[in-house]
Amino acid sequence: MKLKQFILLLICLSTMDCLVAQVTIKGRTNYKTDELEVFEIEDYITNTEKKIKTVSVDTAGLFSFDIPTDEIKKIVLRDKKRYSWLYVQPKARYFIQLPLRDSTSSNFLRDNEVEMEFFYLDSNDINYKILGFESWMDSEIADMYLLREAQPSEFLKLVKRFKKDVSLTYQEDTSIYFLNYVKYSMGLNVDHIKYLGSPSINDKFFFYLDSLPVLYHHDKYMEYVNLFFNRYYYNLSSENRKAIYDAVIRSDAETFLNVLGRDLYLKNRELRELVAFKILSEGLITQEFPKSNVASIIENLEQIVVNDDLRLIARNLRLKNNELKTGSKINDFKLNESISFSLYEGKHVYMHFFDPKNQKCLSEISILKKLNEKYGNQIQFVTIYQSKKEGFSQIEQRNLDAIIWDKFGLDASNPIWKDLKVNTFPYYLLFDPNLILIASPALAPSPNGKYETIEKTMYDIKREIENR
Repeated sequence: MKLKQFILLLICLSTMDCLVAQVTIKGRTNYKTDELEVFEIEDYITNTEKKIKTVSVDTAGLFSFDIPTDEIKKIVLRDKKRYSWLYVQPKARYFIQLPLRDSTSSNFLRDNEVEMEFFYLDSNDINYKILGFESWMDSEIADMYLLREAQPSEFLKLVKRFKKDVSLTYQEDTSIYFLNYVKYSMGLNVDHIKYLGSPSINDKFFFYLDSLPVLYHHDKYMEYVNLFFNRYYYNLSSENRKAIYDAVIRSDAETFLNVLGRDLYLKNRELRELVAFKILSEGLITQEFPKSNVASIIENLEQIVVNDDLRLIARNLRLKNNELKTGSKINDFKLNESISFSLYEGKHVYMHFFDPKNQKCLSEISILKKLNEKYGNQIQFVTIYQSKKEGFSQIEQRNLDAIIWDKFGLDASNPIWKDLKVNTFPYYLLFDPNLILIASPALAPSPNGKYETIEKTMYDIKREIENR
C-alpha cells in the first residue's frame, strides 16, 4: 500500500511539474490568417525547424496556446508568408502582437520577418533583459563607432569602458543563458569590429571557444561559431584541403576529422565534429564536394560523433542533402490550368525561381536574356514566381514583363515551393530531356565564389546536341 501511495505521489509531483513548466502565450496578429504554426530550432547548422504546435486564429486575429518547456529556448511563429520569434522561459506568460509592417517586404513564402511587440513583460524575463541589453549596446556602438578612425585611442577607451560597464551591470545576474547571450553578442558586435588594439583571432578563440562547452541550442553561441568558422575549409592549407577532399571522396570520416584536428582551433574533438558538419553543409551549397559523397561521409560521421546533438545535425544534413536528389524525376507539377511540367519533356530545362522585388534577381535578368538568346534552342528556360492576390505594383509587373521566356505565377499553396525546397531567391535547377534532375542547385548565370557560371554547362549541352 505504501509503495502504491509513493508511486501515486511521484506521478502527482511529475504532473504538477509539467504544469508549472508550461509557457502560456496569448496574442493578436494583424495579418489575415486562420492559423499560426509554432516551431523550435532543432539545430543551428542546418537551421532545421521542428513544428511543435498549430494554433487557430479567430476572425479578430486573436490566438492563445501553451507549450511545455523546462529551459529557455527560442521559438518561431509562422503564417504562410511571415514569421516572428521570441524566447520562452519556464512558467512564463506572454502577451504579444504581430503588427502590420510596410508593404515593401517580399511576397515570397516565409520570407518576411515581423518584429513582435510585447506587453507586460516581467523585468526578470529573458526577452526583457535581452531587449534592454541590445538597445544599450546599439546606442553605445553608434556613439563610439564614429571615433573608430578619427580618434582611435578614444574609440579604444570607450570600448574598454563599455565592456567594463557590461561586466559590472550583469555580475550578479544568475541566468546562465542570458550571460552567455551577452558574452557572444559582445563578441559578434563589439569584438568583431576591426580597430587598433582589437582582439586578435587567437584572442577571440581562446576567450569565446577554447575549453568551453559547446552550446548547441544557444542561438548567439551558435551564431558566433558560424561566424568564426565561416567558409573555414578555404582557411585551411592547400595540403589539408586536398586531404579533406580525398577523405570525403572515400567517405573516410576518421581521416576527415584527423585532418581537421591538425588545425590550432580544432583540437577539441566535439568542436571539430561540429565544424566538420558546418564544412559539409557549406559544401552542399557551394558544390565543393559531390553530393553523393557528402551523403556517404555524413552517414559515416553520424556513427562516430560524440553526442546526440551532433547526431541530430548529421540526420538533418542528410535530409537536407536528399531534399531534391539528383538523378530523380521531378513531379509533374501543374503550372497553370492547361500546362504541366511534362510539357517540356524532350529538352533540357533551366528552372529559375524569381522574386520581382529581389535586387539579386533583378541583377541577373540581363545575363539570363543573353543566355536564352545563345542557348534557348537547346535549353528551355522556365521562370517560376509567386503570385499575389492583390496583384503586382507597376515596378514589379515591369520586372516580370522583362522575362520573355515561359513564366508562371504560382500561389503560396502550390506544392512546388515545398517539394523543391525553394528557400531563397534567385534559385536555379537544371533538368535533362527526361526531366531528371541533374543539378540542385544549378549554377547561376552570375559567378559564384569560384567564378563559375551556368554558361559552360549550357555550352557543353549545346555542343553535344549539335554534334549528334
